[in-house]
Amino acid sequence: MNQRIFNFHQRLVEATISMGDSSASEILKAAEMISSSLLHGHTIFTCGNDGPASLLGQLFSYNLAVGTQIERPGFPALSLNQLCQNRLGENRFADALFTHGNQSDLLIIISRGGSHPALLKTADAAVERNIKILLISHKNDTILTERLSYKDLRIDMSNYEHSIVSVLHLQVLECLSELIDSIILGGK
Repeated sequence: MNQRIFNFHQRLVEATISMGDSSASEILKAAEMISSSLLHGHTIFTCGNDGPASLLGQLFSYNLAVGTQIERPGFPALSLNQLCQNRLGENRFADALFTHGNQSDLLIIISRGGSHPALLKTADAAVERNIKILLISHKNDTILTERLSYKDLRIDMSNYEHSIVSVLHLQVLECLSELIDSIILGGK
C-alpha cells in the first residue's frame, strides 16, 4: 500500500515538472491576457464541466475577487458555475454569459475532457459576444478547441492522466493568480 502512495505522488511530481516545462509560455501568455483584461476594466468569467472543474473555476474567481498572497483591491471575476448552481441544462452558462458578459471580457473554460455540450454552448456564446477565451483543456476536447480563434489561448493538458489532471489544473490556476498579482501590482 505504501508503494501505491509513493507511485501516485511520483507520477504527480513528474507530471508537474513536465507541465511546467511544456506549458510555461502558455501560462505566462494566459497571465498577461487575464491581466490585460483586468487592467482594461473587463470581467473574468470561469466555468467547468464537472465537480472538480467547477470547483476550480470557483476557486480561481474567488482568488481574483479577493486576492491570495497580498492585500489588494478585488478584481471583477464571476464563476458561471456558482452563478448557475440552481440551474440545469446545456445552456445555463451560455445564458448567464449573455446576461452578464460584455465585449472584450474574458472566459476561462476548465475542461476535464470530452468537449462537454454545456462548455461548447458557452464557448459559442463567448464567440458571439466577442469575449476572449482561455481554454484549459484535457483529452478529447477537439470540438471545444475548434471554437477558439486567433485572439484566444489554449493550455493543453491532454498528455496527462485523468486521475491527476485536477491537481495540475489547480497548479496552473494558482500560478496564474500569483503571476497576475505580480503583473498588475508589481513585486517578486
